[in-house]
Amino acid sequence: TQGRPTAAEPLLRRALRISRLTRGDDSPETAVLVNSLASLLCDTGQLAEAETHYRYTLLSATPII
Repeated sequence: TQGRPTAAEPLLRRALRISRLTRGDDSPETAVLVNSLASLLCDTGQLAEAETHYRYTLLSATPII
């Protein structure tokens, strides 16, 4: 995001859409993108949507043993 969150948001949403289509919702790469979007949304004050994405990330996380 590097100081340009409004430019980064649509690109991050597109990357997330592509990841969901190609890797699936349970992919670790998809979870990273969801978390990145949540962080961006939090930084831009879109807290309700950010919380939804953070919760998804937490629920989709699996412990590595």
